Amino acid sequence: MKRFEASWGVILGLGCGLIFLVFMAIVARGKDAWRGITWGYGRVWWCTTWPEVCRTDRQEVKVNFGVYDPQGSFSKSQVVAVEHEYVLWDRYKEGEIERFMRLAEERERWPMITVEPWSSKGGEDVLGRVIGGEYDGVIDRMCGEIGRVGKPIFLRWGQEMERVTGRYPWAVEDGGKYVAAYRRFVEKCRRWVREGYYVWSPAGDKGLEEYWPGADVVDYVGVSVYELEEWDRDNFGKIRSFGEILDARYDRVEKYEKPIMVAEMGVAGTARFQRGWIKLAFEEMGNFPMLKTVVYFNAMDSEGAWEAKYGVPDWHIDSGVFD
Repeated sequence: MKRFEASWGVILGLGCGLIFLVFMAIVARGKDAWRGITWGYGRVWWCTTWPEVCRTDRQEVKVNFGVYDPQGSFSKSQVVAVEHEYVLWDRYKEGEIERFMRLAEERERWPMITVEPWSSKGGEDVLGRVIGGEYDGVIDRMCGEIGRVGKPIFLRWGQEMERVTGRYPWAVEDGGKYVAAYRRFVEKCRRWVREGYYVWSPAGDKGLEEYWPGADVVDYVGVSVYELEEWDRDNFGKIRSFGEILDARYDRVEKYEKPIMVAEMGVAGTARFQRGWIKLAFEEMGNFPMLKTVVYFNAMDSEGAWEAKYGVPDWHIDSGVFD
């Protein structure tokens, strides 16, 4: 009996010691210690598993929300401040920008246009042609249309340029070439648009500094944040939260001392998983003081944007998660 009692005493002592060590680790290291104790999962695991217990005061979120929403799911939302659209200049038709800007005005939202400098000719040196002035006519027509509407607008040109994967013809190894083309677009567009806010928008990866075009042609810096559970588990061994994904990207761009936006955000998965992930994202947004706007990508992704094993991610989300 004494041996049994002694064993329980040892177990109790070890348990108390472990609790004390956990307590001291949390006091000393805060959230970093908690992530270690929970094998790196922390609140993101709890929130995506049980969204009901993950509580965030939506009123405390100090960023503006925007949406790319081609199916109009957010058309009645009262919390969306920015309406986003993509314009491919090889397919641009007179009047489409004005229609979009009028729609944004009806919904009492700021318009944001991502201009993608595609070419109808495969393998063409798009940036070289932009620099050489061959696309000046397209720029004049598009920006002239914006200028005639006469409303403030975010203009984002040639996004995610540092990801040289072959997906975008403007994403090339030669950062200087991209810079010259970006600057030409902004300088030409400014002749027409009085209230244009120009968004330089890398994905947020290492090496983005090679594509920095200069503070005089950038009003906002945009980055991309996407959560695809299978991809994260394959590459990081766990689900990452909004804050974990944004953290390194934010560190790379805050030195430019410009307001920061997440120009594209998406989370794939069940409605329950999405709701919990977004709830935690609301809380984490407060950790990034230069973050002013977050724009959700409410659509299917493009074919080939991800490795074949991940298919084509579906970023559609219930509009109610932002209320």
